[in-house]
Formats: sequence, C-alpha cells, structure tokens
Amino acid sequence: MSHHPPPPDISTIFGEVLHHYRSTRDISQEELAFEAGVDRTFISRLERGIRQPTITTLIGLSQALHVSAADMVLEAEKRYLQQVQEAQSEVKEKPQSYTSRMKRRPQKR
Repeated sequence: MSHHPPPPDISTIFGEVLHHYRSTRDISQEELAFEAGVDRTFISRLERGIRQPTITTLIGLSQALHVSAADMVLEAEKRYLQQVQEAQSEVKEKPQSYTSRMKRRPQKR
C-alpha cells in the first residue's frame, strides 16, 4: 500500500505569497487593504491562510501591489508544486517499519 501525503494547503501558500509581495512593497496590511478596496482584517485572514480571494479580489490586490495577478498565482503554484514534490520524496525516503517489511515477505511453509 503506498502512502500519499496530504496535499499542501493552497490557502496558506497563497497567504505566504501575498505577504511576500506586500513586504517587498513595504506597505502595511492597512495600506494594502485601502488600495485594494477590502478590509484590513481580510488581508490578515488571507495572509494566515484562513480565507481565499475571489478572482475580483485577487486582481484588486495585484493592482494595489503593482504586480500581475498571474504572477501571484504562478508563484503560489510554484510553491505548491515544490511542496508536493518535497512531500513525495520524503515518503519515498522514509524507512519502512519492521512490521510493514514482514507483511510483504512470502510465508514459509
């Protein structure tokens, strides 16, 4: 039986990307919220991975950050796929327990 790790949380990844772009621009959550036309607490929730933006909000955020929405999505996708790959390689490298190795051995009669 192959064990597949749970997929990375895309909401958390997008929040990290949003935080990165906001930090790079050196603006507060409040400034970003004002420029994007959303509430500051919504920005906080996005950055913590509690909420996900609609396409309309994503475009508003990207305009406020002076970056394309496509670049934000591509960065989130890149990080997501990297985490998937890392998780898969960890599963492959993880040594099997004695019990699981014994289950696969042919029975002697």
